[in-house]
Amino acid sequence: MGKCRVRAATYDDVPAIMRFINQYWKKDHILATNRTLFEWQYISDSKVNFVIGVDDMDNLQGILGFIPYDSTNEKDLSLALWKANQEQQFLGIRLMSYLAKEIPHKNIVCTGINMETTSKIYTRMGMKIGTMTQWYRLTPRNEYKVAVVVNKEIPCVQPSIYSLQRVKDFVQIEAAFDFFKYKDNTIPYKSKEYIKKRYFEHPIYQYQTYEVREKDADISALIVLRIQDYSGSKVFRFVDCIGDIN
Repeated sequence: MGKCRVRAATYDDVPAIMRFINQYWKKDHILATNRTLFEWQYISDSKVNFVIGVDDMDNLQGILGFIPYDSTNEKDLSLALWKANQEQQFLGIRLMSYLAKEIPHKNIVCTGINMETTSKIYTRMGMKIGTMTQWYRLTPRNEYKVAVVVNKEIPCVQPSIYSLQRVKDFVQIEAAFDFFKYKDNTIPYKSKEYIKKRYFEHPIYQYQTYEVREKDADISALIVLRIQDYSGSKVFRFVDCIGDIN
């Protein structure tokens, strides 16, 4: 098998990418079976956000997907779906190198990586690796179905100077919230267009967005949550916070 050629994907590559996901990532994965969701997630500004490796017969041998948080050349990127045929040595590294050199960006981020394998590759490539702190709050229950709960103590809610207000329409916050205020000190920076698409126009998930205010002051942050069903129970997942993290 000859050395693969690495390039940016085109719209004509989408069916092959979906077949590759089904074969090498996970059989019947939703991104391998749902073309609408695939295009919603990976196509923006008429570009397919994948770097691919193809052999001399133009057969797909590796993929690296990414999600841009902005449309400018100073955008931050989130990696999503990185896989290569194991017979193609170092193709995965070449895909990452191509993205880093050829796709305009400011920062590259990725969550949920394998600390035994992927993290070592990222470290060798000069990327910073860390561990996220996980937080949860319980609802009083006699039985918990989502997690093994060792300590059932639930702290009391403390008084706060902040209030939450549900936002059901993006128009409500478009003029009231300064999306650019925290751009220089927030990684990744998520543009107004990204937030609208991701949390108000998702084809499957239903998100709940709340504005955070201190009395009558301007909106200091937006928080995004999503109800997730599991094993006959529910989790209210804290998905995102945009604005003043403190």
